[in-house]
Amino acid sequence: MKQKLFLLMLVLAAMLSQSYSYPTVDTVWVKNSGLIRDAKFSPDGNLIYCMPDNGDTTRKPFILSAANGDTVKLLDACFGGIPAMDLSKDGSLFIAPNKSGDSVCVIDTKNYNIIKYLLIPASLLKELEWERITSVAVSRDNKYVAACICGSVPDPKTGEPTAKFYIVVWQLESGTVLKTILDYGVENCTFSPRDNILAASQFITENTGSYRIDLYNTDTWAVDNSLCCHGQEIECIRYSGDGKYLASSANNNPCRIWDMDSKSIVVDNDDSGLSNGVHFTNDNNYIYTNYINHQMVYGNISTKQTYSLNNLGMSLVRAISSNNKALICYTGIFLINLNNTNSVDNTSSTEVITVSPNPSNGTADIRFTVAREGKYNIDVIDMNGKIVKSFGSIYCNLTNNMTLDLSGISSGAYFIKIWNDTYSKSYKLVIN
Repeated sequence: MKQKLFLLMLVLAAMLSQSYSYPTVDTVWVKNSGLIRDAKFSPDGNLIYCMPDNGDTTRKPFILSAANGDTVKLLDACFGGIPAMDLSKDGSLFIAPNKSGDSVCVIDTKNYNIIKYLLIPASLLKELEWERITSVAVSRDNKYVAACICGSVPDPKTGEPTAKFYIVVWQLESGTVLKTILDYGVENCTFSPRDNILAASQFITENTGSYRIDLYNTDTWAVDNSLCCHGQEIECIRYSGDGKYLASSANNNPCRIWDMDSKSIVVDNDDSGLSNGVHFTNDNNYIYTNYINHQMVYGNISTKQTYSLNNLGMSLVRAISSNNKALICYTGIFLINLNNTNSVDNTSSTEVITVSPNPSNGTADIRFTVAREGKYNIDVIDMNGKIVKSFGSIYCNLTNNMTLDLSGISSGAYFIKIWNDTYSKSYKLVIN
């Protein structure tokens, strides 16, 4: 088992050993508003609906002004701390779990009043010892609302809690339940742009080793197809605006893009790194995702070329607006312009980096070149993006040779990262 894990780590390290060129991104504003788990722009791009970070249930969803980042409204009636929210295509309705946890709130965005509660069926509330709404979605025509619900029931033999998962679909106008679907491990759902499909992805698998996306026909609410795509729990699924593609990203798995006509993978790009979120640009030609160390990566779908936005530092993309702005968060929240990122010329570079010996037994000699002399940070980073050893900021010439003391670092696969505000390059490193 240890040998298999070690080999897997080597494969993952190889995936991220490429270098990229980095565009300049314009920052519009920065706010210290705490972390956010999900966000949606209003159709006109003027407002940003934000869900606080996972686990922080004391904070409620809030709305920011896209112009300056100021808070416009707190949505006190909704439950915070989970990635369960959606905004209707016309921007008239905001959907999120009620703070009591037994229903979904439908909020009129004109005056922020709750106009309807969509109740979880009483039979589910009675069956489940506890329940949590993990995802909500509203169809583009405002006809349906769907929610993924996780709960537990006692095991009939042992009495121990056993997880159980449902999808509940409501008819929005009447508030009545149309369908209750038992779907093991489901956590995220989203409607296709044509509203003919509800895609639902798994967070837990039935011991098959493959996490799937079920595609439900909204006429019959039966599964038309299943996409078996990842070896880890699926963090995010998202349709392109034209419905041609469905992107999926998973915990410690690369982003994949599916052609929804053929149900085949058109992009399985390991260069995008290990991602946990994905967003399409409004022209449907590019995707933005999150790198292993939380740096943004974007890719051209047709050419399958990826680019890293290193000068953003550690960041997570949460939403892209109709006017090509992106809401980013990590230690704070900031808005950036994306208009100049899609024209990056990612030409090949003569910069090199070598590490010897590799695998290392405690020291490593590295040789690298940089395009400009100056100060560069040199770090050793683990597979979760955590810095395990930093050698600080060092002045570098165009060509550099140095010996790194790697003592005290546990055996495994790592990256040596050389970077500053305008440059970044990583190279795989194995420590015995």
